[in-house]
Amino acid sequence: MGNSKKLIKILSLLLLLLNFILAACGEEAATVTGNNKPGTPALTSPSVTPGQPAPTAMPTNTAVPPSNTPVQAPATVTPIPDSPSPNTTSSNLASPATTSSSIISPAATVSPAVPAVSPGTTVSAATQVQALLVKLWATYKARYMQQDGRVRDPQRVDISTSEGQSYALLRAVWQDDRPTFDPVLTWTVNNLQKPRGDKLFAYLWGKAPDNSWKVLDSHVATDADQDIALALLLASQRWNEPAYLNQALEIVNDLWDKAVITVKGRPYLVAGDWAVSTPRPVLNPSYFSPYTYRLFANIDPNKSHEWNGLIDSAYAVITGCTVNSFGESKPGKLPPNWCAIDKASGQFVSAIEQSKDFDTNFGYDAFRTIWRVAMDYRFSGEKRALSYLQSLAVLHEDWVKDQKLAAVYDHFGVPKDNQEELSIYAGGGLALLTVLDSKQADKLVTDKLLPTLLVTGQGDDPDPAHSDPSRGRTYYGQNWTWFGLAFYAGKLPLRY
Repeated sequence: MGNSKKLIKILSLLLLLLNFILAACGEEAATVTGNNKPGTPALTSPSVTPGQPAPTAMPTNTAVPPSNTPVQAPATVTPIPDSPSPNTTSSNLASPATTSSSIISPAATVSPAVPAVSPGTTVSAATQVQALLVKLWATYKARYMQQDGRVRDPQRVDISTSEGQSYALLRAVWQDDRPTFDPVLTWTVNNLQKPRGDKLFAYLWGKAPDNSWKVLDSHVATDADQDIALALLLASQRWNEPAYLNQALEIVNDLWDKAVITVKGRPYLVAGDWAVSTPRPVLNPSYFSPYTYRLFANIDPNKSHEWNGLIDSAYAVITGCTVNSFGESKPGKLPPNWCAIDKASGQFVSAIEQSKDFDTNFGYDAFRTIWRVAMDYRFSGEKRALSYLQSLAVLHEDWVKDQKLAAVYDHFGVPKDNQEELSIYAGGGLALLTVLDSKQADKLVTDKLLPTLLVTGQGDDPDPAHSDPSRGRTYYGQNWTWFGLAFYAGKLPLRY
């Protein structure tokens, strides 16, 4: 009995000792994790927004990008019919006010999340722009393109133009999107090229007064024809398809034969075949594409086609029409939307007497002049290109001073429309600043373009916004916002 009591006491002592050891271990564990240690805040896991990746550890003294909510993918769109046949009635067509349309490929609308813009973010503007280019393309296809490859302009009663088809072809090549390129090319050839009987493209296709859908204006707009040929040339290289090159060569040949005139021994590309025979052929400075002519000179077997001479005349038109006073007492400061050349004298003149639409303002045509010249400078290092861009000081100064560019200026640099247009910022201002002032180019992107394109609720609708919402979105504006941003991001190669 006495031994039993001793054994019980020993066991009790052992249990007490074991509890003491366990308690000591628990306190040490609590000290290591920081839990319940007086004066030290508990370490908590950072909150993670559903759908966001868990944050990763950042090095000391490194700014941490804020958590960004991905921009929503484009909303589901209601398909519209493919190109109507001549017997299709308007009741079977999408209303001009309808903004939804069928897409080239449903899978193509799945676009990557675009990082939102936030003050102090370390996500570079270029990174955001690269993702946005993909999203803009998917949105464009969903809104403006049919399954058969027709690009429609909802603001103009669903017409199609050679210009719109050319932009789609160029963007498809630069986005490496052959599934889109081929149907666009097929529709363009069948509906705009074949009705003419040569290798150029009718400018306008749409609904005729008899309710049939067909070519409405068989004349050409030469910027579209040269851009289609360029797209085919680039596509032949990118996708190793000789047939595209053959098509390009046919267009190049007819473009020279039917839209290039000679004045005082120098070749000039006129605005369209309709302008060839007039005493003062109309010119559009924003059509001139020296980098394209460099490529044509390399592939055109007909050496009587002086594409290098057309490069020289392009710069003569661009610079000559920019500084031309057009009857005023002071020289011009910005390229005009339109001008003309007098065949008798070889002098550049205003084209306004031929049509009130051929004005000398710097606006929705003229800003493209800057982009095309900037492209040539990047591609060739042309000194005339750099000199010309440097001469457009009024735009550079306006941006630096006011952090704003007007939608329209007069020929002498005075604002005429103080609305803000993203296509003007991207296609004109951004191209200029990318070449001349990279810091200000970054600022234009981060302060003007990205905040508007990525604003909450519009991330799936990054079409150019206007100060006046009633002006709505435009297929033209979306194209030139894309071209400007792609130039800034260095995503427009001319060789593959």
